[in-house]
Amino acid sequence: MKRIDFITSLFKLGVLLPLSKIPKDFDCINILDFGADSTGKRDSTDIIQNAINRASKIRKSVFIPAGTFLITREIRLRTQTHLFGEGHKSVVKQAFKTNGELKSIFRASNITDFRIEKLNIQGSGISNENSTVGIICESSLRGVINRCYLSNNYIGILIFGLLPKKPCNNIHVIENILTEIGLNGIAANNNGNNINISDNKIINFGKLATSKNIGGGIEFRGGYNSKINRNIIHSTDAGDLGSNDAIRIENSSENDLAVKDIEIYKNSLSNISGFGIRLQFVSEALVSNNSISNSKAGGILLLGNDKLKHSSNNNHIIENSIKNIADQFAIKIEGDSKMICNNNLVKNNSISYCRDGVTIYNGNNNDIFYNSFYQLSGSAIYHYSGFGNKIRENKFYKSHGSIILIGGDSLKIESNTFSLTKNQDIYVDAKAKFITINQENLKAITLINNSPTTKIL
Repeated sequence: MKRIDFITSLFKLGVLLPLSKIPKDFDCINILDFGADSTGKRDSTDIIQNAINRASKIRKSVFIPAGTFLITREIRLRTQTHLFGEGHKSVVKQAFKTNGELKSIFRASNITDFRIEKLNIQGSGISNENSTVGIICESSLRGVINRCYLSNNYIGILIFGLLPKKPCNNIHVIENILTEIGLNGIAANNNGNNINISDNKIINFGKLATSKNIGGGIEFRGGYNSKINRNIIHSTDAGDLGSNDAIRIENSSENDLAVKDIEIYKNSLSNISGFGIRLQFVSEALVSNNSISNSKAGGILLLGNDKLKHSSNNNHIIENSIKNIADQFAIKIEGDSKMICNNNLVKNNSISYCRDGVTIYNGNNNDIFYNSFYQLSGSAIYHYSGFGNKIRENKFYKSHGSIILIGGDSLKIESNTFSLTKNQDIYVDAKAKFITINQENLKAITLINNSPTTKIL
């Protein structure tokens, strides 16, 4: 049997050879063969770059074995580059200053079909003067960043398109670990279709964030048909209060591409100084099965704003668990007087040990349906203004206040159930605990089949 056939049979049988012992006739280039220094004492920049350039011409992968490799400028990937290592043992370490400019350790710019896998990519420290990005993906197509370790960077991974005609498409960022991040763990801005950010672990981000320079575990601005699924995002109270969101989806200016049809599924978000999930001027998002706890600014925010001509419409907030937000709301739908948030569904969420449950400002035709509220210190549902909203089949248990209506028109409150709440009537004053109604600002309220029996005084 030929040697290469024998190796192939071992892989098929699941007998994986140590990557550092991959034979020379395997389809890759080992940077040690080009003279790279694995001790971290000498500069390996030119050697790694030359290996990538050579591999792209002969269509081979580039292997970075165990060791520490210093680089003194960013490394440029080429079309069809496949760069891989031995996980945390393969350290590529920044040894240059950025002087406040945004520079990267690895950059994929205007290329296609690249992969970066199993590398330990280390910045030289976190500061506003050292604005290093671990990996930049710029206006590229069909890329994979998989099972890498990134630490001590200003931004971990940055994916962005150059407007108007050069977005990134079909980029997959999966199973990476990012820690000790100055601003964003993963940022994806002005992209096209199919950005997949899934199964990553992002710890201790936003250490340099402020109220004017907001950080985040994952920031997504512009793009269609994308997924943010099964990520674990946890911080240790870094940044100012409200300056770090676990997941932030937004159009922050009129020049941003719209965000539509994005899935945010089964993420675990905890100990955040900002919001768990912020949907800022986003439409047709599915936010489901996420776990959010101890996010100090609030759980999930849907926001509309007239100045930016954007709203948040037709989003589905379904089957999320939100708990331990002692001083804020679990879910807020908030538009302004002109740009109102419409047709959002808030269904089957479990909300417990928060101050307030669901708050609605300037939202029309939203449906608050089949949610459960447990042990809230404030109000389970607080309705300030809006037209045609429905509050139906919710369950309220041991909450200080259940439904408070300050203003609105054509509201429908149907088949809600209240258990073990201190007061069991509906009043028109601030002391009511079940349904409080300020009648001067309300029109056409329908109350149907709520339990216990309700009345308006």
